[in-house]
Amino acid sequence: VSIHSNETWCYFCDYHEKNLGMYKKILGAALLIAGFSANQAKAQGYEIKVSIKNSKDSICLLTKYTWEQPYKVDTAKVDKAGNMTFKGKTALEKGIYSIYSPKKGALYFDFIVNESQKLTITTDTVNFYDKMKIVGPKENTDFVEFVKFMGSKNMERMSYEKEVKAKKTADSTK
Repeated sequence: VSIHSNETWCYFCDYHEKNLGMYKKILGAALLIAGFSANQAKAQGYEIKVSIKNSKDSICLLTKYTWEQPYKVDTAKVDKAGNMTFKGKTALEKGIYSIYSPKKGALYFDFIVNESQKLTITTDTVNFYDKMKIVGPKENTDFVEFVKFMGSKNMERMSYEKEVKAKKTADSTK
């Protein structure tokens, strides 16, 4: 007896034909749940609360780095205490973002946005990264430590360059 006999094949087809409606319902429900989940993620949006002590800005920009250049994502009013909130209905793309002061034409600081779209950042204009506290993605703690480390190495480099320049100047006067 062949496994692929017409009788076996017909039974297989009849079984699946009778249950096709059930398969369609299960597939439809799965697609509905997947679509709802995707919409929920987008519907959550983002909220980034920033407090910069001693800030004199009236507005600040939230910018995102791209390959070409940073681009403006959002704008927030800054109150007299230096508080601002960037808020949107659509989730942000993962990446490195920054707070930019159009008044000073200067970048204040960078931070990371990932799946977590809710952040609270507090700092001071005196030394942004040394006084910074971030509640949000844990990668920001490592990122801030990296920026501090690179800043200290840059200070060492500048000090070394100053020493070398002073020695060259002293040598040239002999």
